[in-house]
Amino acid sequence: MKANSICPKIQFIVITVSIICFLITSNTAYAKEIIVIKEYTYHAGDADSKVSSRAIALEQVKRLLLEELGTYLISETEVKDFKISKDQITTLTAGIVMTEIVEEKWDGTTYYLKARIAANPDEVARAVSDIKNDREKTKGLEEAKKRADDALKEVERLKAKIESSGTNSTLQTAYDKAINTLTSHEWFERGNALAQVGHYKEAIDAYDKALESSMTGPSPKNDADTNKTSSKFIDPDDVANTNIASGRFIDPDENADIYIWRGVAYFSLGNYQQAIKDADTGISLAILPTRGYMLRAEAYRILGDYQHALKDFNKAITLAPGYALAFSMRCLLYVNMSNFDQALIDCNKGIRMSPNDALSYIYRGIAYYNMAYMLEEKDLEGSAPDILQSMQEDSQKSKIPRYSKYDSYNQKAIGDLDKAIQIDSKNVETYYNRGITNVHLGNYQQALSDLDMAIKMGPQKAEYYKARGLTWLHIGNGELAIKDFDMAI
Repeated sequence: MKANSICPKIQFIVITVSIICFLITSNTAYAKEIIVIKEYTYHAGDADSKVSSRAIALEQVKRLLLEELGTYLISETEVKDFKISKDQITTLTAGIVMTEIVEEKWDGTTYYLKARIAANPDEVARAVSDIKNDREKTKGLEEAKKRADDALKEVERLKAKIESSGTNSTLQTAYDKAINTLTSHEWFERGNALAQVGHYKEAIDAYDKALESSMTGPSPKNDADTNKTSSKFIDPDDVANTNIASGRFIDPDENADIYIWRGVAYFSLGNYQQAIKDADTGISLAILPTRGYMLRAEAYRILGDYQHALKDFNKAITLAPGYALAFSMRCLLYVNMSNFDQALIDCNKGIRMSPNDALSYIYRGIAYYNMAYMLEEKDLEGSAPDILQSMQEDSQKSKIPRYSKYDSYNQKAIGDLDKAIQIDSKNVETYYNRGITNVHLGNYQQALSDLDMAIKMGPQKAEYYKARGLTWLHIGNGELAIKDFDMAI
């Protein structure tokens, strides 16, 4: 059975939760916003240019901004209960909020830069909570931050050495490499922040610039033009030889994350083949490519290539046997493969490993829902023509399948989604999931309550209005159904 045979709306939510697990949905109409403004002046050294001076000034002013934001989060939001350090909060927020340049000036010797961050602290706190529960993502962000820290220390060390003993080509080359690392890190964090708010095309542009700035690995502009198949990995040794010959610098693991998160952005735009290509490259470059295998597995799953998806999920779990999200995601793959027993084993294991993570319950809830759908669909394949025609006509009227024989699965789905909301009451997609599951159970008033909440919390997606419109049709209120359908257009 192909992946697209599962109810499209539920399947879409699975994609959103599994791959873009750091995505925040915000309600700007009711959001309280804080603004942090900082300025920094960098005094250029003998090895500096306008470009390097700006890179250093921007890195320093961002650190000042994030430190102040972190202090506010610790004192005023739920972050104070997370039991994580201020440095960790700074690391996690770097890819959540966007730094905006207010003013910048260069006079040939000093670079002045004034910047600001505008953010809803409660939404940032929630995003920090989501990310800290994903240990692989947290580890990746910490590794990226460490590379930037090391680059900044190297800049300071080399600057002092050049000023004391004079410059030469070797020192200048090393200095330029450190600056490139800082610039690449800035574009990488910008890409993450853009993806955070759903601006995936702009995020891809930022990731492209991160790769160009790092001057390592294959050119990001050539990936889509290559004739290589997605199953052929790029050999890191070949990449290294090519870049050494051209005077470039190699840090393969540094670029692995950029490729993987660019792949996530392509995935979010529905370009699964390009997502697989970026995952291929990320896997070939990474020291521990767990996230690359996860991305590629989910892309294969959506494309219906279940055997390759299973192979990649298994590799991810071998690399990170304690990674709850990997088991929860493989659970959905087993549902696709109609291996319901193994699906529940994986989902239950994910919950045992991460009992306070809403995502684990959301996954099992979606698994139960899809089990009901697929079992009902299997029954329909053997139905008599007149019975099947009657059910198809009913489906055409409501647009949402109705279950009775497998309602117990939907009841279990509701139980898991209730638990997810108890853990995290601000996840809009959970209300949407529970709303359409309640429609299947005939709980129309509860469905309306959930869909109303999803629409109120925003962003107001077309599928939310469509689902509520169909619910109004079930109740018999055509006028309100039409209003919602109009809103969905």
